[in-house]
Amino acid sequence: MRTAFLDESGDLNFDHGGKNVPRYFVVSVIICDKIKVLDRVVRSVFLSIKKNMRDKRSGRVFHANKERDGIKRKMMSLLAKTNVEMTSIILDKREHESLTSSDKHELYTFLAYEALEASGAGKCERIVLSRREKKRVINEKMVDDLECLLGVGDTACIREPHVLSGLQAVDFLAHAVFSEYEFGKRWMHEAVSNQDKTLAAFCIEHNPAPEQQGNYLSYFEYSKRYRKSKGKV
Repeated sequence: MRTAFLDESGDLNFDHGGKNVPRYFVVSVIICDKIKVLDRVVRSVFLSIKKNMRDKRSGRVFHANKERDGIKRKMMSLLAKTNVEMTSIILDKREHESLTSSDKHELYTFLAYEALEASGAGKCERIVLSRREKKRVINEKMVDDLECLLGVGDTACIREPHVLSGLQAVDFLAHAVFSEYEFGKRWMHEAVSNQDKTLAAFCIEHNPAPEQQGNYLSYFEYSKRYRKSKGKV
């Protein structure tokens, strides 16, 4: 079953003058024909950890922002060798000072839609998102809005990372892209530099015109930042 997994890294806090507020927000998508491919990647990374260190972990679930750099590099290296498609959308919040944190739910839905649309996820049989809100009604509305925007019915759902390993894999991808833009760390580039893969990233560039500020579907213009050579390993 062709499946798209989606997750994000960073936050949608628009306190532009605040300390420790990330500049970038990233939404990433991984598409695979068989979810077992990602199950094997996550399992391989887990088994690569020394047994005494595995025993100290609270469980088998990875959280990219809490893991050691070695684990992050291992995960990205294995992902680069698999038959998956990876796409990310990067929001530079400094370029959108008109936005506020009160916009975050609608804006996140829009960014998720753009990431899914750019990746071709509308043709997938299933779209899986990682739960980011505690309130069920917010999650359900987001799923309904995404299905409506993509023109698909009953294909999107929200799951926990411990249920589907693909969500852990896409968490690492989003974190890798975020780390590159926010901190200059290049785990993603190191992983794919020697691989014949398609890796697309799109950057949100322009501020909205005043008449567009109520319409998120015309809110941003995108330019292709880079694209690796086409092909799959």
